[in-house]
Amino acid sequence: MSGRFTGKTKDLCFKVFMSCDDEILDALSTLRNDIDLPDDVCSQLERIVCLLYRSKIYTKVNELRWIRFSNRAAEGENLPPTSGSLVLHIRRAHYISIICKKKNCETHPCLPVPTAFGWTCDAGLSQFSPVRCLNPPAVLHLVKCGCKHGCEEKCSCRKNNIPCRKVCGCCLFSCNNKTFQPGINEDYED
Repeated sequence: MSGRFTGKTKDLCFKVFMSCDDEILDALSTLRNDIDLPDDVCSQLERIVCLLYRSKIYTKVNELRWIRFSNRAAEGENLPPTSGSLVLHIRRAHYISIICKKKNCETHPCLPVPTAFGWTCDAGLSQFSPVRCLNPPAVLHLVKCGCKHGCEEKCSCRKNNIPCRKVCGCCLFSCNNKTFQPGINEDYED
């Protein structure tokens, strides 16, 4: 999992950051200071994500996501994250910033439990991994790729563990993601 938004460059992120108002900057500075994140901090951070997607009108990612999808301005990964996945992302970033702050100030920091910050523990491996928001089955019917040269790791169908279909933009004759997957193909017939 990467800690970025698809198609949003560092340059764009920096430009948006430099144009932020004081409310957003205050919300960013709250990260790593308090254990609990107030709701207003999350809503201000949601505003900065909307600005990353070049929206000054919409301040809620779910609204912006719907508008961009319904106007066919974006699909799949090019849509803003859902508010549920964004909140988890904000919590994880907050936790990492707490670790960085305590690491620089204390030799043996007492850290909060990571599972309260959007992480899950794999008991067998004793490692933490991010909690993921799964797409509801109805949304998977809307997924279609636009691959130009076969369907490799960037293919949105492949990323959602579904085969490419006739409605996809890929050339089905050169697609390598059209194999039958039991339990999936039956639900996604054209």
